[in-house]
Amino acid sequence: MTCAVLLLLLTGCTSGKLYVPSVKYQAVRTDFAQPDKIPDDAKIVATFFINEDGVLRVVVKNFTDEVMMIDQTKSFCILPSGMSVSYFDPTVTVSTTGTMSSSTSSSAMNLGAITSAFGLGGTLAGTLLNGVTVGSSSMGGTYNQSAVTVADQPIVRIGPHGQIVMSKDFAIDGLGMKSANYPSTQLDVKEAASSCKFSTCITFSVDDGNTFDKLVTKFYLSSDISQTVNNKKVGDAFSRIYSMKPDALVENMYMFLLPNNIEKETTDMMGDYLTHSHVFDSYVNGALIDYK
Repeated sequence: MTCAVLLLLLTGCTSGKLYVPSVKYQAVRTDFAQPDKIPDDAKIVATFFINEDGVLRVVVKNFTDEVMMIDQTKSFCILPSGMSVSYFDPTVTVSTTGTMSSSTSSSAMNLGAITSAFGLGGTLAGTLLNGVTVGSSSMGGTYNQSAVTVADQPIVRIGPHGQIVMSKDFAIDGLGMKSANYPSTQLDVKEAASSCKFSTCITFSVDDGNTFDKLVTKFYLSSDISQTVNNKKVGDAFSRIYSMKPDALVENMYMFLLPNNIEKETTDMMGDYLTHSHVFDSYVNGALIDYK
């Protein structure tokens, strides 16, 4: 089913010769088994999403009746390279936005009326031009410009049973489309043998900052399977992946990636401007959860 949907979407995106050199499958796991349900005594629940570009986004939910504090200065993402990046960025950025308001006034005259008044062109000209109107118009308007300052908050608060999206997304090297062209065969490996390991640390408090606790979640790429497309038979590449990993579609978080030759920008093709801004060449399913 996944194979059929992806092939249909790709075929509809180009009028030229579609080239798909390979199909890649990736599955990401946590270093613990994913829970079947969230315990009633859980305080914090984090849901982790990874998109087709390998970008990690975290949604945090407060499961308590108290106001939860997230200390972003003590919350981090540890990238596969080992680099620790804080969720809090002290850099202040300023962007400029503007709005335009305008009004138009115009005057118009029907050409049929002119021909009749001046006796030009006889009856036929008057009939042909009767529905044609010309006019003049003028526009006046104002442009309002304002500067917007964006700054991170060291402490973020979540209301009882509310949720937020953490302030930053992180690109994970080794995941997503940037890795799609690299051949690989990594099948259901353990964390120690994985080529891509990363983690997050979210520091939180439910007693108004008197004490803090940490939710540390470790992730790893458990399966990374790339199959070459031979004789333009993309379906065969999918079949080989399913043969190698029959449970490919039951992983908690997985994606299929199809590198291709479709240009994701506006191009001039013999005077016709073709824009491929929405190329459906990937399929991402699922998310990962942790709680404390």
